[in-house]
Formats: sequence, C-alpha cells, structure tokens
Amino acid sequence: MNDAPATITSSSTTAFLGATIPSLFLSVPNMECRQTHDFVSNPFLEFSAERHPTLANRVRPVISGNGVVDGYIKMEMFHIGGDNASPAEPKLGTFRFRRQGTVVSPDDGGPFGAGIPLLPPNFSTGMKLDRTDEKLWFFHLVAYCPGRMLLSDNYWCKEVVAIAVKDDCARHALLAFATAYVLDYEPTEEMRKRANHHYRTAVQLLDQALNRENTYTVGQDDGIVVAMILMLSSDIVNWESRRPKGKEPLWLEGSRAARLILDRADPGHRYWKPQNVQSSAARIGNANWIASIEICAQPVTALSEENTKTLFLWLLWGSKVDAHKIQGVTGVCPKLLHIFSQITHLAAFLKKDPKSIVVPEAASRIQDRLANFWQWSDASPGHPSTAALMESCVLDKDGKVSDSVRVTELSAHSWIPAAEIYLHMRVFRKPRSHPHVLRSLKVLVQCVKRLPCTGKLFTSQSPFFPVFLMAVASYREEDREVARQWFEVVLGEAQCRSSVPPVWTAIQKLWHWLDKEVKEQPYDEEQLVGDRQAWWEDMVDELVKESGVLSLV
Repeated sequence: MNDAPATITSSSTTAFLGATIPSLFLSVPNMECRQTHDFVSNPFLEFSAERHPTLANRVRPVISGNGVVDGYIKMEMFHIGGDNASPAEPKLGTFRFRRQGTVVSPDDGGPFGAGIPLLPPNFSTGMKLDRTDEKLWFFHLVAYCPGRMLLSDNYWCKEVVAIAVKDDCARHALLAFATAYVLDYEPTEEMRKRANHHYRTAVQLLDQALNRENTYTVGQDDGIVVAMILMLSSDIVNWESRRPKGKEPLWLEGSRAARLILDRADPGHRYWKPQNVQSSAARIGNANWIASIEICAQPVTALSEENTKTLFLWLLWGSKVDAHKIQGVTGVCPKLLHIFSQITHLAAFLKKDPKSIVVPEAASRIQDRLANFWQWSDASPGHPSTAALMESCVLDKDGKVSDSVRVTELSAHSWIPAAEIYLHMRVFRKPRSHPHVLRSLKVLVQCVKRLPCTGKLFTSQSPFFPVFLMAVASYREEDREVARQWFEVVLGEAQCRSSVPPVWTAIQKLWHWLDKEVKEQPYDEEQLVGDRQAWWEDMVDELVKESGVLSLV
C-alpha cells in the first residue's frame, strides 16, 4: 500500500492532515511538551473510604451445576469434600481451582500455588501476604489471567504481576481488583472489608505517588499506571456501583489521568526518529490498554475537540511492523486502535466546521488504508486479504473456528470492518442501509459468527467493541440475531462478572429507539458531508441519556 501523502493543496490542509493522520508526517514530541502537565489529580479519592459499601446491590453471575466458570475468567470450583450439591453458594476457603487439568489443593505449595508453570517455587515469598491475600493473589493468576488472552505474552500475568510484586500500590490495587470477582463467590462481610482495605490503601499510595516528580520520569511510570489500570478496571466490572449516569464515569476519568502520566513519561522525548523509540513490555501493555479504554468510549460520547485532539501518538512508536502487531491486551494492533481515534477526531472537526473540505479528504485517506490493512502476531504472519483469512478457517460442526491462531486473527480482523462502519456512519454520515455500510457489516458478521463465545478460546481478545458497532449498524433481523446470540452466550451460564451486562441492556433499548426515530433516508452522494443528517450524534445523545457513558472494553 502506498503511504505517500495525498496531493496537498494548501498549508492549512497539510497542517490538518499532519495532525489528524500523524503517520503521514510522524515526528517525536519535543522536550517542551513534557512540561505541559502539572501533577495529575487522584481520581479515585471519591471512593477511598468504602469502594464496596454493601453487597446488597451486586448482580451475581449464575454458576453452573458443575462449578465451571468459563467466560472472561477460567476456573472450576468444587468443595474440598467433593460435594458439588450446592455450587451456587461456594466459599473461597472451601473449594479448589482446577486449571488445565491440574487440581490445585490448599496443601500443594500454598493455597492455590500448584499447577502454575510460570511461577517459581515460593513465588510470593517476601510480599508478606497472609493466607486470605494469598488466595486473592492466586485467584488473579489461576482464574483471571487465563481469561485475558490467547497470545503467549500475557500482559496481565507477566508485566502486571511482576510490577505488583515490587510495587506496593500496584499490589494493593491487584488484591482489591481480585476481590471485585471473588465477592461473587464469597459474598461475606469479611471479604467486603478486605476489598475496601486494599482499595483504600492503594488510593492512599497512589495519592502519594502522584505528588512525586519522579513518578512522571521516563521509565518510572509503569507501577503507578498499572495500579490505576487495576483500579479503573474494578470500576468497569463493578458496573452496579458506578457513579450515576449523569456524571463522568470513574473508569473514564481514571483512564484520562493515566493517559496524562503516559504523556509525561513518553520515551519518545529521548529519540530523534519515531521508528527508533524503544518501549518496555510494560509500557506497551499499559499504553495499549489505557488508549483502548478512552478510544472505545469516544463513539458513545458527545463530540468534543477537547476530548479528541489527543491522538495517542505513543501508540505508533517503533517501526511500521511494530504498529501492526496484534497486542493481546486489546486483541488488535496499535495502528488500528489509533485509526479509531482519528475517525472520532474527524467527526469532531466536522461538527465544528460543517463546510470543511479537508475532513472528507482525510476520511478518504483513512478509508483507503483500511481497505488493505494488515495485522500480524507472534503466532501468525497474517493474511493479505479478508478472503484469504476466511479461506484459511476450518470450522467445527457449530460453524466456529477451534484453534487459537484463527481466533486471534478473526478477532483482530473484525476491528477493520468495524472501523469502516464507524467511518461511514459518523464521519460520512451514511445511513445503515447504505451499500458501503452493508458491505462492511457483512464481513464483520462473518468474523463474529465464526468466533467462540465461551470455552477455552473465549478471552478478552474477543471483539466486544466491534460487536457493539455491529449491533448499532444492524437493522435487519438476521444481523441483529448474530449480535443477540453473542450477548446471550457471553451472559449465559458458566459466565462471570464483566462490563457486558449494561451494554446489552443499552443495545436492546437502542434498537427500539433506532427503529422508531432514525429513518433510512435516501443518501445524496453530491450533498456536502457536513450538511447530511448527523444521526449518530442524535443516537449518542439518546444513549447517554438512557444508559450513561458505556465502557466497551
């Protein structure tokens, strides 16, 4: 694909394209940029006294009769006595975990220490964890981490755990986050108090760190960003106790605060050329996860240049090959994630200047790039086209792929037609019935139908965000049925706590509103883009009014 800039007709066009599609003229930030932020405020102080004031409002997942939890967390629960008669009311101290065929016993090297090949003996020595905290620690390792990704470089198990071992704030945040899940299986007052203790301690340590200058030094931000990721992730999955829908969600405020730290500690300041920038594995994982939280929220929030002008340039540091590598923490490559932020920025600019002729030019450039977009991973060099990927899939009797490589490829590829749909509908303002939208929707539906929604191959790499965009674009019943089946399986028996329930509720309300309020009007190709009906913005207003800002990660 030709990456040369399009014909530039004026200096203003050059400046706009350079800002909106920075990979055309990508350059590292200058040193003065590092001084633009004051100390970052602690967004988590509001809930520092009691993160879990009560257990009464928790919506607990349905536990299957055999004790298997096989969704975004992976474990098998059974009582020490072997009695599975009452699996719906397990106690953490009275059941064991089974992982990959290995029974983990309280007597096998610690509460849940056996059968974890990634860890050396006595791994937790030196952390001064009591028995309950050891249970929480190994819950993260045994149950949470296996549900994060299929790629071997598991950020949550390697980078996050390694940082939490040596960083007090990150460790307390990890233990607090583990209780966000454990409280579903041991809803006791003792565990609730333990959860609040760890959260409160993490918030206090975070506050101290945010007021130290060295926190913002290049290479010194990993621990504090990991702690913030764990705390805001707790708000994402504890959706019953979020702020009221009229207020900015804590998870979004937290991700923006973490992004400011990533900006300040950007290693790009130390290099002359973007392709030479070196980042640690922790920095890459932190950057991709924080960016994904905010970027995936932008399609369901009102347009504002202030909130879209930050273009997450640090996602693109390194070579072009690096930028196209699928990251397990998000299930997509940084370049494609970055394109979503560019699309939102174009929509915001068009709202400000409806007569702009530069926005359609920039949007067309993005459309061209998506048409030939390539991604790869450590497990696969990728495919030259959608057709080649589909031909490589071997489907089981249920029409699903059954190997981790194809699941990784299909999950990542689904973001491409999702980006096309988002570009067509929010920037070009095309209706859902437009042939371009339907063409991209067809590819996205193909990808989603072939992906498992439960079992060992279902992890957080699953394309939750593309599935949401698929649901929005679907007005025909056969397409909506694909989305409906995905949500119903993900929320069905043997599943677990996640951010999915409020999104599924919102989608069902949204379908009713779209059918009633958004008419599929004829599309005039000659009409100025800024003069077309901005129906997506009307939809966002309705969505925020009825459901608040949705987390789509």
